[in-house]
Amino acid sequence: MVKYTKKQFSLVELLVVIAIIAILVSLLIPILSNARLSARTAVSVSNLNQIYKGAMIYASDNDKKLCKSHENQRSGGGEVDWPRMIYENMFGPFSDNRATAKEEMANDKTYNDMMFCPVLKSERTLTDHHVDGRSSYSMNNYFSIDRNNFRLTYVGSMGKTEPYIMPGTSSNNKNELQSDANLEGSRYELSHGYPAYSYTNQKTFGLFIDGSIQFMSISQGGLIDDLMGDRRDFE
Repeated sequence: MVKYTKKQFSLVELLVVIAIIAILVSLLIPILSNARLSARTAVSVSNLNQIYKGAMIYASDNDKKLCKSHENQRSGGGEVDWPRMIYENMFGPFSDNRATAKEEMANDKTYNDMMFCPVLKSERTLTDHHVDGRSSYSMNNYFSIDRNNFRLTYVGSMGKTEPYIMPGTSSNNKNELQSDANLEGSRYELSHGYPAYSYTNQKTFGLFIDGSIQFMSISQGGLIDDLMGDRRDFE
């Protein structure tokens, strides 16, 4: 009777297999990471599209006038920044009570999904919400000056040099998720004057006043930060 014995892998063969698996994993991780970043970037672009629709709805309900970046007067009283003003105009108001409104925004999934960039969410510590309304996107500083005319008929041909809204970064802490209400003063890095976060290949993107979304280099973001010093550059 012939006896059959199972062939066992030698230690060298096992090491070779493990090495091959390790190489394959090392090749796949960057690909998967890039795919995840691209997906999150696409969601961020979608957020800006939603924000633009909200801005246009607000203008339609307010005699074709766009809201300011901050100090917008609510019907319930008090002044709020643009994220809360636009969102409330789309989905209904938060509480008039300051503490309650802050908690409502913190727990509102739709608000958080729309107003906070998923790329930044994956890399930064969530910040406390504020009653005025926070976002990880910033509005052009042009819309903070009361004497400017924010009517669509006036600003419709503008925004070709500077974007209307773009992903911003905190002016104080690189790890904070929220950005300033205005683009001016935001920081890509603490030691640089870039107003926008770097997405893929040192690029960011901006929402322009005509509704288009355009990708641009971070160096162009730095130029925008310099331009913000003079409101006429947006005109």
